[in-house]
Amino acid sequence: MTDHVYARRHSKAAAISRMFLTCCRAMATAYPHQKNVGQLLPDLLVIMAIRVNDERKRKPITQSQIARVTGLPRSNVRRILPVLLDVGVIDESGEGYTGNVNFLTKRIKARYFQAVLRAVQRCARELAHVAILAMAIPAIS
Repeated sequence: MTDHVYARRHSKAAAISRMFLTCCRAMATAYPHQKNVGQLLPDLLVIMAIRVNDERKRKPITQSQIARVTGLPRSNVRRILPVLLDVGVIDESGEGYTGNVNFLTKRIKARYFQAVLRAVQRCARELAHVAILAMAIPAIS
């Protein structure tokens, strides 16, 4: 692997890592039922799977589908869902789960959400910059 290819790959990985760390730490402030980011990660994966499913306008996502999408054991998903229901992050709908629109609406201007948006925007700019640099530097075989 050439130095240029390695540098681009490293820059991309660093940009994504910065974004992920910022997002996890910011979101941890919004979910007081967890003590630290490590404990929060499975919850976030479940929430993200539900939000993506909602955005795609699919019927409510089931526990099995959440486990498959996130890679979490079904027993973990089964344990997490009641907690997220109690906190009000998600709603139960028939056989599956959807995001609680009111939870999002109340937090759209929250500091943690703004930090997540800034992290995603920064990552997008950094990745675009790396792509532009990649086009300017000829590939060496």
